[in-house]
Amino acid sequence: MIAILVGSIVFGVLNYGLDLIFNNYTSPLNNPFFSTSISQLSVSGILYSLLILLPLFLGSIYGPWVGLIVFLVSGYISDSLSRATANWDWYAGTALIGFIAGLALIRTKGNYTTRPPRYTASFICILALIVGFGFFSLASTTWYYFLNNTIPTAVSTLILLPILLTYYNRWVSRSRRL
Repeated sequence: MIAILVGSIVFGVLNYGLDLIFNNYTSPLNNPFFSTSISQLSVSGILYSLLILLPLFLGSIYGPWVGLIVFLVSGYISDSLSRATANWDWYAGTALIGFIAGLALIRTKGNYTTRPPRYTASFICILALIVGFGFFSLASTTWYYFLNNTIPTAVSTLILLPILLTYYNRWVSRSRRL
């Protein structure tokens, strides 16, 4: 319960801040610094990709319902407060991401002491991103967002989630010894 509350507050506040900064489409931070015919990278896209790691991490640690609630509830509240425009398909897609990412806890049993479970959690989270953003893209018929959201978030998940799980595991093991 505490993980849901703290995770929702942190994710909601950060999402609200990013929404306020980047909802101005004339912001230079929204301009892509790398662009191809199918995808582009911008500062705002990278920051959102890093922000999405929080519900993925919390889902991997505390389970599917925590991932779902943190992503769905705090995302909806922060978007509503910042007047960010999002349709039902975005929230359904992010709910899928949070829930599927939480299934990593069931698969790994929360044991992230060795590399294989950490990478298993990362791959489950990447699968969650593909399913959730894929659902959003199918429902809204815009594949542009699928590539722009999935690629940078999958890369950051593959690199940073195992590191976060390693440090979390060390922190938990130290706190148990005290």
